[in-house]
Amino acid sequence: MTRLPESSSWEEEIELISRSERVAGGLDGPANRPLKSLANRTRYLKDQADTADESIAEKVSAVKTFAEGATLESPREEILFDSYRLVWTGEFPKTVLAGSTPQGTGGIGAGCWAYTSDAVIRQNLGSNEEGLGISLNALEQGGNGQHLAVFVSPQMRHSDPYSFFGAATMNAFMTAMDMGIGEVRIPAGEYILESTVSVTLTMHMSLTFDPGVIIYVDSPMDAFDININGFNLDIRAANGRIMSRWGDADGSLVAAFRLTDASLDKSVTADCLKVGTADDTSRFGYAVYGSGINLPTFYRCLLQGIRGIYLESPLTGSSTAHAMGLQIFGGEIYTKKECVKIANQGALGAEGIGVWGCQFITDGTAISIDNVGLSSASYIPPLVRISNNHFNCYQAIYAKDISRLHFSGNDVQGKYSSDNPVNGWIELGGVQVFEHGGNDYNAAAIGSGTTGDDCPSVIHQFASTLTNAFFTSNGNTYQLDAMTGPVFSFSGTDNVTEIQVSNDRLNAVGPWVTREYLNYVRLSLEIVIGNAGASAGLDYSTKASFSSNVLSLGTRPSQGFTYSIPASIVANDSEISQITFPSQMVGKEVNIRLSAANVSFTHNTNMICPDQKSFLMALPNTIKVFALNTTQCFIIDVGGMANRHTDIKSIPTSRTSPGYPGAEIFDSANMILYRYISGYGWGKVTITAIS
Repeated sequence: MTRLPESSSWEEEIELISRSERVAGGLDGPANRPLKSLANRTRYLKDQADTADESIAEKVSAVKTFAEGATLESPREEILFDSYRLVWTGEFPKTVLAGSTPQGTGGIGAGCWAYTSDAVIRQNLGSNEEGLGISLNALEQGGNGQHLAVFVSPQMRHSDPYSFFGAATMNAFMTAMDMGIGEVRIPAGEYILESTVSVTLTMHMSLTFDPGVIIYVDSPMDAFDININGFNLDIRAANGRIMSRWGDADGSLVAAFRLTDASLDKSVTADCLKVGTADDTSRFGYAVYGSGINLPTFYRCLLQGIRGIYLESPLTGSSTAHAMGLQIFGGEIYTKKECVKIANQGALGAEGIGVWGCQFITDGTAISIDNVGLSSASYIPPLVRISNNHFNCYQAIYAKDISRLHFSGNDVQGKYSSDNPVNGWIELGGVQVFEHGGNDYNAAAIGSGTTGDDCPSVIHQFASTLTNAFFTSNGNTYQLDAMTGPVFSFSGTDNVTEIQVSNDRLNAVGPWVTREYLNYVRLSLEIVIGNAGASAGLDYSTKASFSSNVLSLGTRPSQGFTYSIPASIVANDSEISQITFPSQMVGKEVNIRLSAANVSFTHNTNMICPDQKSFLMALPNTIKVFALNTTQCFIIDVGGMANRHTDIKSIPTSRTSPGYPGAEIFDSANMILYRYISGYGWGKVTITAIS
């Protein structure tokens, strides 16, 4: 026997001794060849295992560090940087200076340094440092995962945003603006506000509520106090609710949203915002309080509170800030006082106000637009359009010192009470143009002691800095059965204007206007005035003056074209040579009823008499004239029989003396009546006195 020599090689095949083969020993004998092959295989496998053990030992030891410096001879050698193992995948040897870093000695990547585990990747993916985290994930369309982060939520910035909504949301705003992200999103859920969300914007921002958001406010405080700071705030509420829940505590000075701005740009848009009360006792003083916000728009908002939307213009000039362009669409506002209150306190006012398709329910005034202490010299009045709304209120509109007010297509359910008197459902002062058309009015008495005497006028004018100028009312219906007062009332005659009324319909005990203000209401002929209107004198005017034979007619009647002139103005035995007219009467046929007798009319170019002859109206009667212009007319007709031409001044001397059919003259000295007979000429009759 002898030892079998071995070599480290892999034998592909192991031979078997055949039956016919002669069994012989020796190094290369048939009996030893299978053993030799197996021995070589075993040696090969042992050498491979030893090599692997050496490699593993090298990796496990990893005694070389970047901190101390080292030289690496093979890709199997690992080196430590902090707690992470790296290998070099480039050319060898690789020398690392003491205190160096992977980034400073080649970087991370193919042919450079490589980490031997995914620990760093996992740490970087979990990091919120810039350039790490989701930023490491690429997108097919370009960019990385960070570009998908388009909002910040309170949940990202606070461990308990549901109990600390104020702090969490304020942090969300700060983070979003610091990162240039334009949206703060509130996920669905119930939140409790512990402190006001007080923010000054540094960029355009959206505040977005997911459906199902409810924010409870348990003590009186502003929910949001946002200085828009010249940017834009877009509130996308998705019917998210901000609910007061503080019981009997006084919340009259707090707001669900307090917004401040001084800008030439659009300030805010709010869509589907809800502000209300969770206990039916507490209320925000203001659902929205805006100061200096420009071009605000409110879509489909449901607002409850002591007041709904309050807007005041800034005290700055038009070169730096506007406060104009309020638009309200499809809103529902339920309040104790004003649903919408606009206070114009800056030189630019609040121009361009529009309200469409809303419902206003209040125990006060629905919409108030007020000039707050400004003179007309420093004030630009706003234009206001209010259309297709429903009002259930004690007063629909209070407007002071505005340019134009268009109020059309609205339904007003006017409440009235002896405990809550108002001057009118629409109260106007200093409104330069008022267009009032297609509105319906109904009245509802509130309280057991209330009577029709407490029902206010529909439109009341009062004097203000500006002057009420051009008012029209067309196609309105007033179903006010119990109202005993007038439809149109006035505080006085200063700075008020007449109302031109057409196609309006009234069902009420009271008249259109009282007698002392007849000059300020003009009713078209088709309007029914009834006995109440006739008693008030709506169908004629007594306004006139008489001097130097000129009858000057004053303000036209409330309805029609008839003047009734008392003898105190035109006395008996007066002579009229000219009639002048107000501009509204030009081109009209005018009836003039005189109470005086023996009034003579002198034919001339300014007053063309019948037959172009002067005449005497011996008894009180009426003439009808056509006003050619304000200073000229022709007399169409003279009422009664007691009128004679007065142009024949001398006794005719023959049958052919100048005259015309119907002319006559009486010689009282000789008791002879001369008359001109058609086809014959002058004739005379002796008059015998009756004894």
